[in-house]
Amino acid sequence: MTFGHEPGFKTEGATPQTHNVVLSVPGDAEYSPLWDVHVYDERAFDRVHDASSAQKARIVKAGPLVNCPIVTVKKAP
Repeated sequence: MTFGHEPGFKTEGATPQTHNVVLSVPGDAEYSPLWDVHVYDERAFDRVHDASSAQKARIVKAGPLVNCPIVTVKKAP
């Protein structure tokens, strides 16, 4: 999930869609509803779209551990 400098989440354009990149989903052996948040430079927002690109983004600070279960998984087209 990407947080902007203003309070709240950075979203996809003018939509309410947040920008999440997770490495496992419900049903995967390693899935957990606890997210270890990594805060990356928000200037990389448009380049972060999957695990590989998220891991390449510059981390600017450690984020919190949050309880954020995934309730819906939409397959990429």
